[in-house]
Amino acid sequence: MFQFNVNDISKYRTQLMGIATLLVIFGHSVGNGVVMPRWMESLCGLASVGVDIFLLVSGLGLWYSLKSIDSQVNLWGGKVLVYKKI
Repeated sequence: MFQFNVNDISKYRTQLMGIATLLVIFGHSVGNGVVMPRWMESLCGLASVGVDIFLLVSGLGLWYSLKSIDSQVNLWGGKVLVYKKI
């Protein structure tokens, strides 16, 4: 049975962002008149999936970077205030 682990997404972050970027590029290329093989045209419908993957991986990257900061983070008035621990 397959077990999902969030650390795997972080481990393969660069590869996932590359795949997401390619899906978005394929999705925009058809509307701009780019001629490509039929198997590539099937990837063009996955542009929104590429955006979703990119946002997920970017959000996890932000989460891990904020989690690793050795400081106290407070949200106040829509602004992020970072205080260094003494």
